[in-house]
Amino acid sequence: MRRDRNKIFTLIVLLVMLILLPLGARSTFDIGLQSAMLYGCSESGSDGDFFQEMSVGRNWAIGVGLDMRMTVFHLSLLASSDSETEEAFNIYSSLSFDLPVINDFIYLTAGAGVTTGIEFLSDEGSRLGYNGVASNGDESFSEVLGNSPIHLKAGLDFILGHAAFSLYYMRQSDQVLDNGIEGIWSAGGSNMVGLALNLSVM
Repeated sequence: MRRDRNKIFTLIVLLVMLILLPLGARSTFDIGLQSAMLYGCSESGSDGDFFQEMSVGRNWAIGVGLDMRMTVFHLSLLASSDSETEEAFNIYSSLSFDLPVINDFIYLTAGAGVTTGIEFLSDEGSRLGYNGVASNGDESFSEVLGNSPIHLKAGLDFILGHAAFSLYYMRQSDQVLDNGIEGIWSAGGSNMVGLALNLSVM
């Protein structure tokens, strides 16, 4: 069953490439630097409640990162401050695809990724913590990634020469990658919005 799902997913990815590749007017490959501002708060009952908390400073975070794109696929790595504590930061790793709305000007982006929380601890036995758990020094990269919560992401990119302004929505789930994507919406989590500036360097 899982092998069949992997085949279907691979087929969908290939079809997306074949359909969207001729539509894009952007360069085939580029690398850029990213600066972003994120706003998010805990699960709220309505959109009104969500936006009413924008005046609360701890709901805001700033970040910097690396942006890489090949054809219609987009990889973003963003390190941002943690609103809960000064001794921690979050790394948002996202893979998305770009769909042109107006060629070479406005692009719709949609994708998913994982959020890895890293904390500097004062304990003598452990100096680092990953996703709220103290490290014992034996964790592999795949284990840390597997215990990272999943996020979904969608937004718009506005292209102005070598710069791109991004406005996006991100659903931060409590569901970790090892548990799969089933039930991601019912797992709890938080809503976030972001504003980013990307400057192409290659």
